[in-house]
Amino acid sequence: MANKRQLKKAIQRACGEMAGECIMAQDLLSTEENYAQWDEIVIDIAMLQAQGVKRVGNKFTKADEKALTEWFHGEAEKIVAKMNALLPKKQ
Repeated sequence: MANKRQLKKAIQRACGEMAGECIMAQDLLSTEENYAQWDEIVIDIAMLQAQGVKRVGNKFTKADEKALTEWFHGEAEKIVAKMNALLPKKQ
């Protein structure tokens, strides 16, 4: 079982990577129509990070870690699906 500090750092690292990818894609691939949508995704990532770190509470058990991991992966997959929808279609 990872300790709380490791879990918080892993959440922050994963969210930072996703936000970085969004910002890079926004700068390189976005159009005027979907520029605001990239911003919304970055905000969603920030909210995911805040909620994830908040869920690592004072009393944290192995079952809580498993539930947190499943929840985080599910939410991250939703965000990645939004990101992929904004990418230009392959020609």
